[in-house]
Order: sequence, then C-alpha cells, then structure tokens
Amino acid sequence: MITDNRKNEATLPQYLKKALPQEILSELGELPDCTRDSLEEIRLRVGKFAEYKTSSVSRRGKYVPTRADMDEILFSLCGGSVYAHGETLCQGYIQGEEGVRVGVVGHAVRYGQSVTALQNVTSLNIRLPLKLLRLSGVGTPYPELAQAAVGGLLICSPPGVGKTTALRYTARALAGTGHRVAVIDSRGELAFGLEAPGLLVDVLDGYPRAAGIEIAIRTMCPDVIVCDEIGNMQECTALSGAVGAGVSVLASAHAAGIDSVMQRKEIAELCRLGVFSSVAFLSRNGNERCKCEIRGVNLT
Repeated sequence: MITDNRKNEATLPQYLKKALPQEILSELGELPDCTRDSLEEIRLRVGKFAEYKTSSVSRRGKYVPTRADMDEILFSLCGGSVYAHGETLCQGYIQGEEGVRVGVVGHAVRYGQSVTALQNVTSLNIRLPLKLLRLSGVGTPYPELAQAAVGGLLICSPPGVGKTTALRYTARALAGTGHRVAVIDSRGELAFGLEAPGLLVDVLDGYPRAAGIEIAIRTMCPDVIVCDEIGNMQECTALSGAVGAGVSVLASAHAAGIDSVMQRKEIAELCRLGVFSSVAFLSRNGNERCKCEIRGVNLT
C-alpha cells in the first residue's frame, strides 16, 4: 500500500490519498523510486489503463476505471460536492487542494457557444505540484528571475514545463526580501508553498484575474502582483493599470518559444507599455533539468 511507503507518504498530497481508489494507491507504491519521486501527472480514462507520467517517462498501470469508478473518483476529488465545482468544471478543471490541479473532460452541455454543464466525464489529468524545478546555471532557486521581476517579468514555456513552479519560487524570493506580493490565485494552486509566516504575501483566492488585479491594487497596496497564464485583453488592461499605479508584474503565459510569445499582440502591447521589461523562457532537455533564457524586451 502507498501509505506504507515512507517516500510516497511524503510526496503524494493527502488530498489525493483520500480521493483516489486503493488500486491507484497500490500501483503508485509499486512504481520505481525515480518515477514516483518525480511524478507529475496521473491520467485516468474510462475503459483504459491508468497512466503515471514524469517529464521523461510514461508508465502504464493495470488499473482500468469503469464509468462508475470515474464518477466516484470525480465525486471524491470534488470533496463530496460536484455541484460546488460546477463553474470550474465547465472550464475544464477542478480546483484541488495542496497545489493539485485536475483537468476534466467529457460531454459538454452547451447554450450557444458557452458550456453550461459537464456530463459523462471520460478523462482526468491529475497534475501534481513540482517540489523543485532546477535551473541550469542557477545556484539558488531563481535569483535571476527574482531580480528581473522587480522591473516586470513574463515567464513563458510550453505546457507542463514548470511555469507555475517558477512563479511560486520567484514570488517567494520577492516576498522573503521585503517586497509586498499580491498573488492572484484564480485556480487555487499558485499560492501553494507560500504559507510561511515570514512571507509578505496576500492571496486573492478564486478571483478572476482582471478583477483580482484591480482589487489587489485598490486594497492591498502591493509592490508586485503575481498571476498565472495571462491571455485576454481584459487581463492585459488590468495589468497595464497596475504598472500605471507603480506596481511591478510577475506573470506567465504559454508559448512555444521566446520569440513566438512576442508575436502575440496582447503580450507585445504589454511590453510596449512597460509592463514587462524582461521575458524568461523555460525549456526541458528530457532529464528533468530546466534551462532558463532571460531576454530584455525593446519597449519602443
């Protein structure tokens, strides 16, 4: 059993130990130490073998969830109330605990172009928070990112490389050196690991990004605002307002490369307005080490 394995006891969040069936817990306990200790995703699909994934290895389990199994797992992940998570389920995820995010897909019930409900869930992607993202050439966690963030920093990478982890470490470094940091945690995962009593962090949990940014500026007087996966114009307008109020911005965005992110008109406009003076691109080389390239942007 996984609960008898001390290494797994320390690595698997209690939230998942309570929610996942014993078949999965047993399979996790049988994984090689190197896989278990670096596990990033548990993928479940109705009628298909479970998948346990690191950045470089994907292992197939023996457990095959039925439709009834999937409904029960979903119910447990929702803390016994699927209704309470209805809004985020329509957006494709469950706001878990302890930094866990669960991607959810199935049959969408629509009204026009809007998803109003999710039925017959077919797949779950349980994403575990990375405990440490190691950057080549950096002796301590993210000193270069923390320095760049004071002037406005956008961290970008393809999905699953570690943007959220980088944001957490950088926010922690800033808060630990006397900066007042406001974290806009729209999905309930960004503030994970920022609970230490010495950190000057205010967490706006569950706020839409644009509204959270405006409220943080108006009520918390932060030095730095942190938010994850920016994209739409409303969010970009709020961020430009933050800089106008004298607040630095630390944010992330999906991108295939450091040049491609600058081709997005919203990001390019934010750089022109001085919201971001630097862009950092994260990439992996397959052995779970992470390379970080930081580049200044031309604001003219």
